[in-house]
Amino acid sequence: MDLVISFMSSHPGFNYCILFEGNQESVEDLRKELDPEVRIHRCETAKLQTQLQVNAVPYAIVLNKVGQAVGADIFDKMANLNRAAAPLIRVYNNLNPDK
Repeated sequence: MDLVISFMSSHPGFNYCILFEGNQESVEDLRKELDPEVRIHRCETAKLQTQLQVNAVPYAIVLNKVGQAVGADIFDKMANLNRAAAPLIRVYNNLNPDK
């Protein structure tokens, strides 16, 4: 989770949602670590694999503001997260040059 927290800190202008497999207590513990605006939803990895055809975790799906997937990757390294989010990072930086 440290990698995710680091990425979110580097890109505070984005909205985040975490799909988390675990019990309610684990979700509440995670909420304590994150910004209150980060949405966390419990999920079942097996259902995600069936619905999204993603067979690896942790996995990031990057959505633009209209809900279109613009990037996706396993996020075992910061470089993978940055690559998946590159389209949004470029647009955000172009629209917000002072940030």
